[in-house]
Amino acid sequence: MASEVRSLAQRSSQAAKDIKDLITNSSGQVQEGVELVNRAGTSLTEIVESIKKVVQIVSEIAFRQRGAVDRHRPGQHRADAEWTR
Repeated sequence: MASEVRSLAQRSSQAAKDIKDLITNSSGQVQEGVELVNRAGTSLTEIVESIKKVVQIVSEIAFRQRGAVDRHRPGQHRADAEWTR
């Protein structure tokens, strides 16, 4: 009977160690996941900011192009306006 109790105690002890190792590994994986999510969030924020800058640059180019066209063909808008009537 004592040997059975000893065997059960050893198996319980080993099971407890295995569970502790699993928890430790899981905690490490969760921490790595949190770090990856944070980095992804930072990257997405940087991408959004870059897109905003590109939109601003393209808008400025379009605005300047429109101004250049208006200076070279000032009567064109009047003609277009009369044509659509």
